[in-house]
Formats: sequence, C-alpha cells, structure tokens
Amino acid sequence: MNGSDAGAMTPHVRGTSHARGATCSTRRASRDRGRERGSASVELPFLLGMVVLPFALLVLQLPIWVQRQAAAADAAAEIARSFAVQGDGSATDILLRAIETSHGVPAGALHSTAIAEVSPGAPIVVAVTVDIPVLTIPIFGTIGRQTWTATHIERQPDFGSVEP
Repeated sequence: MNGSDAGAMTPHVRGTSHARGATCSTRRASRDRGRERGSASVELPFLLGMVVLPFALLVLQLPIWVQRQAAAADAAAEIARSFAVQGDGSATDILLRAIETSHGVPAGALHSTAIAEVSPGAPIVVAVTVDIPVLTIPIFGTIGRQTWTATHIERQPDFGSVEP
C-alpha cells in the first residue's frame, strides 16, 4: 500500500467503516428480512378478498344485465308490432309473459307503456322497463336494483287493418 491509500481501507469491525462512509449492515438486513417472512401468506388472502372477489362478482353480473336489456328491447319491438297489426294492445300482457319466459327473466320484471294514435301512418311508441339487479351474490341474494327502459317506434300501416 502506498501512502495515499492508507486511510481508505481499514480492517472490518462491526459498526466501523469498510471504505469511506460505508457501514456494515449485513446483520441488520438479515434481521429485517426475518421480520418479513410469511407476509405473503397474509397479503394473498387480503388481495383475493378485497380486489379479485368483487371484480369477479361484477364480471359475473354482465350477462344478467345484457340478458335483461335484450328482453326489454325484444318486448318493446313485439308489442309495437302487435299494436300495428291488431290496432290495440290486447296481447300486451301475453307478449310480456312469453318474452319473460323465453329470455329467462323472472315473471313480472317487464313493464310496458304504449302511446298509440289510431290513424293511418301514425307512430306507435312502446316503452318497456325492466328491473335489473345491481349485484347478485350467491349466498346473500340481490343487492340493489336499477331499471332500464327500451323504446321502439313502429308506424301504423297506411292502409289495411286500421280504420281511419
């Protein structure tokens, strides 16, 4: 060693400098790692319970929402066509129950309103409202409800089934 390097390196003694300004922290680091052992076994259930499970429940709700919206849209179109062909809404309840059955929607979930002027070429406006559960949890049941309305406009025939 020459004279300029004499103070740069000193023998290793716990808590003393290795090189300029560095302290020995290997024992402290190994002690800290020992405290963190097993933390993943605690964090994983927390992650699954608080993040993945609610997200999975929302993803499982998407088909129910789409199914109910499609049922309401089909019901609105069928009821409007029935008004146009028959001139009245006598088959409305029968059509609603048939569409609920065919789409797997619970009975009474669809409700309709129609605005129809009985004159050739007049529009028939039918709105069907469906109850949609916000969240369905298998053990606890349904949490929250919202309604969604589908509308359909059909034109009265210019001639034929409806008398002016």
